[in-house]
Amino acid sequence: MKKLKFSIKSLLKVYIVALLILQGLLNIRIGGLPNISFPRLLMILCYIWILFSSNMQIKFFKAVRQSNDNRFIKLYVLTCLYTALFSADINAFMGQFIDCVCLYYLVLFAVEYYFTIDEIVRIITKCLYVVCVAGLIEFFCGFNVFTVLSMGEPDVILTSYRDGLLRVSGPYGHALAYGMVLLLIFPITCYSNEDNEIDLFGHPILFFLVTLNVFFTGARSGIGIYGIEVFSLFVASSKKYKGRNFLAVITLIIVIASIAGMFSDLSIVRYSLRQIFYVVDEIFDTNFALKYGGDASIAASSIARERIWLIPFKSTTLNPWLGRGVSNIGTYVINGWKVTSIDNFYVRSYISFGIPGILAIMLLFLHFFKENIKAYLRDRNMGCIVITISVLCYMINLLYVDELSTYRYFYFLMAIRCAHINKTKYENPFLGGEN
Repeated sequence: MKKLKFSIKSLLKVYIVALLILQGLLNIRIGGLPNISFPRLLMILCYIWILFSSNMQIKFFKAVRQSNDNRFIKLYVLTCLYTALFSADINAFMGQFIDCVCLYYLVLFAVEYYFTIDEIVRIITKCLYVVCVAGLIEFFCGFNVFTVLSMGEPDVILTSYRDGLLRVSGPYGHALAYGMVLLLIFPITCYSNEDNEIDLFGHPILFFLVTLNVFFTGARSGIGIYGIEVFSLFVASSKKYKGRNFLAVITLIIVIASIAGMFSDLSIVRYSLRQIFYVVDEIFDTNFALKYGGDASIAASSIARERIWLIPFKSTTLNPWLGRGVSNIGTYVINGWKVTSIDNFYVRSYISFGIPGILAIMLLFLHFFKENIKAYLRDRNMGCIVITISVLCYMINLLYVDELSTYRYFYFLMAIRCAHINKTKYENPFLGGEN
């Protein structure tokens, strides 16, 4: 009888899968400390394993030292610590340190030594298939597989509807968070490191599933940005796929237009058209969505977002150099209107961490793009193009919504990008790496 073997690579793989699709499997609250979730528990196990292996410790700290993101991560951590101390809010530091910094270095270690880039892409692709199939079940049956599987104390997030239909949230607890994660992760599935190529329709079924799920989130900003992302990936696709992809896009448009024309009375068709025209109406200040049963009051959310931008300039209760932390965001009266929901990551970060926090976040983003551009110009690494498209679309999305516990996935991708660049250097000593 064969003995069951469980390696550090297996544990790291389970951790990555849990990070992508099992966030809500376990949720235990102990006082005012950050929740104990399944991914956090697995992370602790991974770090304990590394701690008790001298060989792994050497590898781990080597990966940490070689990271070109260290300075900017340290700056962000110091900002969070500074805020936590002066606002008496430990979660301002602990949540960011665990879910972002510890995650980053663990994923960096994993990809540096235990996974190839294509293996990571395959894991992400399979997880995305699972999430999207579950999303279809949730939309049509009102049954969230991930909620049923959860243990511990559930997060109190009300199920949301738009035009009478459920907005799917998948394993991320919120429809908007689900849309942001889809936009962040999907571009990675279009990349092949072995061939150094991008192919928008490399997984046509997955593309179809992701598109449906983005629509089913009911997020206008997410749908519009997804269109930008798909166009960008189409342009960035390798030349040998351009003709095929162009024909696929034209065929898809014709099929969608035909279905919309022939089955315009079906609720699912009208729902999809409403989502498209909500985006069109937002951009061009029209009201086409009303013709397909749209809700005129939805436009009010755009007015509310305009008020959010005024908070840093008109609020008299905020200290611009010392944030309030993350546990007590507060309410604000802007032009006679009370603002209670901060649907903007950058304004929310200003409230939580002040000007130092905003500067730290923006410097980290700028550094991320600078390193991607350098790597692409140096060795024409198409993986850097894919991940740039992904994060740039995410940054745009954050103008319209708070991060909703998705900021950790930026660190996840940043770690993969850093390991990818390092691996390229090692494979080609003429690029400044090791032989």
